[in-house]
Amino acid sequence: MMRRQVRKVAATGIITVLVIAIVVFAVLQMYLKLDRESRLAEELSNGLNDLQYLTTEYLATGTPRALKQWQDRHVSLGMFLERAPVTDPKAARLLPEIQTRLTTLGSIFGKLTRIDDAIPEPGRAAAAKRAALSRLLNQILALSALKDRVSSIYRARQETFALWASVAVSGVLLLGILLMVALYFRVLRVIASNVERLSAEIIRLGEGELVEPVQSDADGDIGRVFDAVEQARIRLADAIMQMEQERADLDSFVYVASHDFKAPLRGIENLATWIEEDAGQTIGAETREHISMMRRRISRLETLLDDLLAYSRASREEVPFETVDVGVLLDDIKDDLVLPAGFELVVAPDMPVLYSPKTPLAHVFSNLINNAVKHHDGECGRIEISFEKTFNEVAFTVCDDGPGIPLKYRERVFEMLQTLKPRDVTEGSGMGLAITKRLVQRNNGTISITGAEGRGTCIRFTWHPDVKAE
Repeated sequence: MMRRQVRKVAATGIITVLVIAIVVFAVLQMYLKLDRESRLAEELSNGLNDLQYLTTEYLATGTPRALKQWQDRHVSLGMFLERAPVTDPKAARLLPEIQTRLTTLGSIFGKLTRIDDAIPEPGRAAAAKRAALSRLLNQILALSALKDRVSSIYRARQETFALWASVAVSGVLLLGILLMVALYFRVLRVIASNVERLSAEIIRLGEGELVEPVQSDADGDIGRVFDAVEQARIRLADAIMQMEQERADLDSFVYVASHDFKAPLRGIENLATWIEEDAGQTIGAETREHISMMRRRISRLETLLDDLLAYSRASREEVPFETVDVGVLLDDIKDDLVLPAGFELVVAPDMPVLYSPKTPLAHVFSNLINNAVKHHDGECGRIEISFEKTFNEVAFTVCDDGPGIPLKYRERVFEMLQTLKPRDVTEGSGMGLAITKRLVQRNNGTISITGAEGRGTCIRFTWHPDVKAE
């Protein structure tokens, strides 16, 4: 049904365009015809002006060239009047009078040019010239008056034509628009009804109600859209089921890795202790160092397993929102961490109050502060925390005065199991910044290392508070 309505609208639009094109073409043809006729007044005006100018030139110079130019212009004007396409009755009635006066004008000018030959006496010749010139000017003035009348006739026709053409084109256009608007609203009602039902189904799917199938009795394109939404519901439900199964499998694997794998490690550590106790003083210094190194690596592997568990849970645990005073939170973190002697944590004043998950934000700050202390190359250091509010997020910056991170490693340090120093030099699993990045991304934020290369590192991350914080 909707397709038929759309076709009707399209057909109406095409017919309207064709009718408008036909009307415009007819109007254009009539305009061109009227324009050709209206050239009568324009050509007559130009011819009279030329004849008047050439008359003055001939009287002033008396040269054969001036006479020839006047005669040629008189002949060309007469030929134009004979061929002029005049269909207007009023202009047609004036055309014979114009031709008669133009012929008379030529006769008077011819007599004027022959006065010197016909009358040898200078006095009589001058009087005859003045009389002929007077008659010549009277004919030119009469022709000018006729030209004005012709111009007024065609000017009135042009105004009438413009009004008629505007009414015709506007009427056709208005009629076509009214027909298209009527059909448009009819189609709109059909579309609105189907879109309303489609929106309700999509909202239902968006809210997670994937059990009930999408039902519709629509046909055509809308019916295919409903079918596509139903297929999307089926695929989404299957994908969610598969993802939940994979998540359960992953949780099971991580649990085994973080718990069952620790049992052999604890057994190895106990065995090292028993060997050390049984051997007593007979163990050499090199052997004791090897046993100590083995214990450190066992501890590092246990830490790695714990960090892998934390990494897997970082983007999946649902944490409730609560009001978080970031200044108070950082004070608590400072007390819990117990920074080494010589290290100072400086927090900018007026830290914001957010409505946000508290635990992930605390983990981010703790990891960044620990990272700054762990990788510092001095016995004392300074860590500064500042913030900047933007339109819909808060950007925090944690800066230290440590050795800094080269530009080429600034992306790598956020990957899993990546450290810039050997693990025998710096204790760590290489998971701290990876966990931090995952926690920030879970909050739809970004994290990066900013600033120029050199001493000191500034890590900037954005945190999106919930709208309830506003």
